[in-house]
Amino acid sequence: MDFMSDSSQNHRRFRTFNVIDDFNREALGIDIAVSLSAGRITRYRNHNKYDCDLVNCYL
Repeated sequence: MDFMSDSSQNHRRFRTFNVIDDFNREALGIDIAVSLSAGRITRYRNHNKYDCDLVNCYL
């Protein structure tokens, strides 16, 4: 899991929450928002934890 921050062409900042498989560097999921609160991250993890099989799921 990783957070990144960037800005658009009109200088509006946004953040991304990235879930990446360390073994093969595959992005398992990305959530993009202007503000990433703890509640949003928890909902994202709970929603997506069943979208992958047991071998590739690191949530």
